[in-house]
Amino acid sequence: MNGTYIAYVLVFLAATGVIYTLWKTTVEASTASSAKMDFENNLHADGRQKTPLERFISPGALFRQRVVGALVPGLLVPFAFFVAGFANPFFLLGFGVVFAFVGWHAPRLYWLSRVAKRQRLFETEILDLATGLASALKAGMAFPQALERVSRRMTGPMAEELAILRREYRLGTEIAESFDRLVYRMPCEDMRLLAASVRLTGKTGGSLADVLAEMAEMIRGRRDFAERVRTLTAQGRFEGMVLGAMPVVAFVIFYLIQPDLMMSLFRSVAGWTALGVAAVLEVVGFIVIGRLTKIEV
Repeated sequence: MNGTYIAYVLVFLAATGVIYTLWKTTVEASTASSAKMDFENNLHADGRQKTPLERFISPGALFRQRVVGALVPGLLVPFAFFVAGFANPFFLLGFGVVFAFVGWHAPRLYWLSRVAKRQRLFETEILDLATGLASALKAGMAFPQALERVSRRMTGPMAEELAILRREYRLGTEIAESFDRLVYRMPCEDMRLLAASVRLTGKTGGSLADVLAEMAEMIRGRRDFAERVRTLTAQGRFEGMVLGAMPVVAFVIFYLIQPDLMMSLFRSVAGWTALGVAAVLEVVGFIVIGRLTKIEV
């Protein structure tokens, strides 16, 4: 029996190594292509704007990654269990489906996390953008000149997006339409309000500098409120992590006390069913606690 588990561990490690190698190769290939990625190239051949995800990776490349991510673990992991002595077809099919499902969704979640990270970096600069534009307009600059001056001091995603906006304006696009396109590329409430202010002020007149100054104060207040909410919900998030870790810690403790008793979970259908139910309940618990502690500001 010990030899079986040793074979299981060795084969599983080998399968994990193969999966990691293939996954790393795929990610590096995508990173190499994304190193050449030009965020200014945000239009399809037919003139449609790309979605935020499509600006990071093409649908074809994403589909290939998802196929690799589904097939490799979905085939190798059940094979590892089969070599280790788990010949029950229901076990093998279940493992294959679960790992294939995870592998299919993992690439898309990875790139969505990249999109979300860029979005967060962009949103942190909106307050500086609104404040800078308001100050430049109060100093007597025209809006295009103020935008040019402020964009030179920006970094990261904000600088990239403002470069696109200025280029569109120089090519003849109205400034309000350029801001609307910016909102499509980087959707967030603060930028949507800024774009609406530019559009409405251009149509109805009025002091855009005063509007932007008021908007900067509103954004600053929302951020302060969001920080207070995050502080108040920190205890709930910590409790969620503790409750989620308790079953795993309990399993380890019981395994150290009675290894044979706990290993029986891996030797029967009822044991695997119990583990599956526990895993599902863990995921549901994390989702519920996350929803309860997440407050939109």
